[in-house]
Amino acid sequence: MQARTLNKFLNKVVDGVNDGILAFQENGEITVFNEVLERMLGISASYAKGKKLSQVFKNIELTRFLHSE
Repeated sequence: MQARTLNKFLNKVVDGVNDGILAFQENGEITVFNEVLERMLGISASYAKGKKLSQVFKNIELTRFLHSE
C-alpha cells in the first residue's frame, strides 16, 4: 500500500472510532486530532494539528506531565 493510501485509510479508522484520539510527536506537535475529540473539546482539528500541545491546551499542564518520569 502506498504511503498516501495508507494515510487516508488510517485517517478514516481514527475518525471512525467512538473515542477522542490525540497523538503527538515527542516535541509536543499534534499530529492526530479526530472528529470525536473535536466535539468533546470544541476545538477543530484543523486548528490543533501542527501546533504544540501547550499552544492548544493552554490551561492544562500537559507538558509537565509528559516530561515527568
